[in-house]
Amino acid sequence: MLVASSPALAGGKDVLTAFTGCDAKFFRVLKANADLFADAPMQAGADMAYLTVPDRTAAGKQDTRFKSPVKIEGLSVVGYSDEFTRTDKMTNVLWGFFIAEEPAVVAKALNDMSKGAAKLQAGTTGFVRDEVYSGGRWHLVKASNSPLGLERVLQAAPSDAKDFPGTRLTCSIQDAAGAATKTEIDKVLKALRPDI
Repeated sequence: MLVASSPALAGGKDVLTAFTGCDAKFFRVLKANADLFADAPMQAGADMAYLTVPDRTAAGKQDTRFKSPVKIEGLSVVGYSDEFTRTDKMTNVLWGFFIAEEPAVVAKALNDMSKGAAKLQAGTTGFVRDEVYSGGRWHLVKASNSPLGLERVLQAAPSDAKDFPGTRLTCSIQDAAGAATKTEIDKVLKALRPDI
């Protein structure tokens, strides 16, 4: 006998699947499923919603714990992180979820949900999907510690936050090599992270 998923569970799957795109679609899907994160700090706009942290630019204030875990596809989503760092030579934006389960479990769940999309691959620090921005679009590349340009990374890695054991599932946009111009970076950020 088939059992239909509840709307809440289906919505949770939609949220995580959209998150793996590491783009603005995540925030639109989050708005449509905001009730799943009713216990989490959130700001809502006309067609998007954003989970918030005390201060994305200040160390120690970039994480928030949910009052109760959000259960999605067997995963316990327990918190959110949002970081923004910019200097004259580097820009780094990172956002994502803290999940109680180990990275291999999280990566398998995400890969199972993401039909037809590029999958997370085992890397040196967890599971990674790496892309480089060139010619106005994103191109999949093998994970690299020395990106040649503006890089977008989806990663499920062991959590580095002592208050959040398990997995840190993140999207990041970075130009550690300083190869992209500020104008290029700002254009990409406006498209992918309209809340910044």
